[in-house]
Amino acid sequence: MSDRYTINKSELVCAICVESWVERDPRTLPCQHTFCLGCLKQLKTSHSIECPICRRKVNVPNRDVSFFPKSLLLSAIEKTRTEDELCSDHQKQAFKPLLSCKTCMKTNLCNDCLEQDHSGDRCCIVTLSSLQNGMASFQNKFKALIDKQREKDKRAQHLLVTEIDRVNSDCRSKIDSYFDTMRRKLKKYFDKKDKKLKFSANENEFLFLNEKEIEKRMTILLKEPLPVIDSPTISYSNIINFSLCQNMVDTSQKSLVKVKEHDFVIDHVNSFSVSCEGFYYTMNNQLDILYYKPSPTADVAPIFLDREVGNFVVTTNFMYAIDHGTGLLLNAKKPFGHRITLELFDLTKACALRALEDTHGQRYLMSHLPDVKECKFFVHDHFEWSFSECKDLGCLLHNGYPLVRTTSDKLVILDKYSGVPIRSVDCPQYSVQHDISPYGLLMTSETIVNESWMGLFLFDYNLNMIRNIDKFINCSILGTTTDGTVAIYSFEHKLQYFEFQ
Repeated sequence: MSDRYTINKSELVCAICVESWVERDPRTLPCQHTFCLGCLKQLKTSHSIECPICRRKVNVPNRDVSFFPKSLLLSAIEKTRTEDELCSDHQKQAFKPLLSCKTCMKTNLCNDCLEQDHSGDRCCIVTLSSLQNGMASFQNKFKALIDKQREKDKRAQHLLVTEIDRVNSDCRSKIDSYFDTMRRKLKKYFDKKDKKLKFSANENEFLFLNEKEIEKRMTILLKEPLPVIDSPTISYSNIINFSLCQNMVDTSQKSLVKVKEHDFVIDHVNSFSVSCEGFYYTMNNQLDILYYKPSPTADVAPIFLDREVGNFVVTTNFMYAIDHGTGLLLNAKKPFGHRITLELFDLTKACALRALEDTHGQRYLMSHLPDVKECKFFVHDHFEWSFSECKDLGCLLHNGYPLVRTTSDKLVILDKYSGVPIRSVDCPQYSVQHDISPYGLLMTSETIVNESWMGLFLFDYNLNMIRNIDKFINCSILGTTTDGTVAIYSFEHKLQYFEFQ
């Protein structure tokens, strides 16, 4: 790191002509005062000269003032010309304002640069200040991206630490339970053995004892092996289980039972969403009206939208939709009222979406980008990660983990924190997937879907098939609710709701 110094401007003035001597070939007298060479020539008298400042008389070397030494200060001034004023290729004075070539990435161009090196049409010449302004703008944008990533990492860290603490507590509980069980078993074993020894001791005091029988019993009792000889080995893989199959309810003794139905014609419906509070849908010729039917006996209530929408999902507190015209993602917060104003929150064009609010208030959303075969994942409307090779969307599990179908026809469960696949299964025959927590994943099969009936299958959250649920004649599954209800549409114009009972 070089130091910078300043010089008093008056020190650069010739005391004879009262002008700057910097560009006038200055000479310095032995008294260290500096003057223009031309001014000194005018002062010369024979072989000596008198300094106009200090009046000291000095001899003129070789009777020629040009033999006085040049100013060392001038040399210093020339050396301190900053590099940003000189062309690095030709060491010539750069243009002012300073110019740069964006194509060749060169700065401080001089006249030779423009005429010899950057005269072609391929070179883009701009001012250095415009480049610096652009860089400042980029740095501000980059800083905003870094700040956003740091905030995202902070949220992810909080979620992971919370999950680790929960797993830690669960593991401790399971380990404590495991050792408590071992202690109880050991106590039960030795209590039982002590009881046998006590019986043998009492019997030994009997006057008419059977000596051979007692000896036989004692031999067997003393040779009975201990339940634990070496230190017990604990398999942590059995204790610590990160399986997604948590709190699943056994349905082996249950069947899907129809609990309610109502008349409904789906022929002209464009998109729909099944929720605990009712059934939402839009019509092909009225994409800016959201129709809401809270129950089979209730009237349909129209809700006006501020724009036309395509695919949409209604969750506990939000509505998420795709703009019909642009394909961009929109959202709106409840309560809706008679008119909904949708707000833009992602600029990527999508063709499908899935959305979920879990029991803890966490909001998850994934969208499908078919042109690049990619899906994007959001938490609380903030983009978290994307997953390539996505053929279409499956569903969001009750805990926020996304399920997608890949371009290689695999069903894959992705980690909600990183987007890394954590479960997968070949799925050429399964078409539609719905989470029906706490029972598992409900799927339909394309191989047995024909013009008359549809098969439903139940899978666990490790993507293992549990059982075949049922066959439905002339039906199509519309969705499931977070409380475990299945909505199925009958081609006889009936909207039916089923539950496991």
